[in-house]
Amino acid sequence: MSFSIEVHFDEKSNLIIRNMWKKLIERDISDYIDQYGGFPHIALAVFNDIDISDMERLIDKVVENESMFTIKISSLGIFSSNESE
Repeated sequence: MSFSIEVHFDEKSNLIIRNMWKKLIERDISDYIDQYGGFPHIALAVFNDIDISDMERLIDKVVENESMFTIKISSLGIFSSNESE
């Protein structure tokens, strides 16, 4: 089973990103998100196997003094993936 650590966006940012996805679909650029679902996020790490309890403790320690922060997206890009194979 795969696991990931992800950053999720606030509702305003979710709406902006979903509107961008909608434009990609309307312009026949990509309908991936429409076909497979999903939600706006940033994956910080992906693991094939982890000890969930250890990971929860580590995450709690890392974020205990963190709060909301601003992310500036300076560009958009395209990357290839073999996930569908």
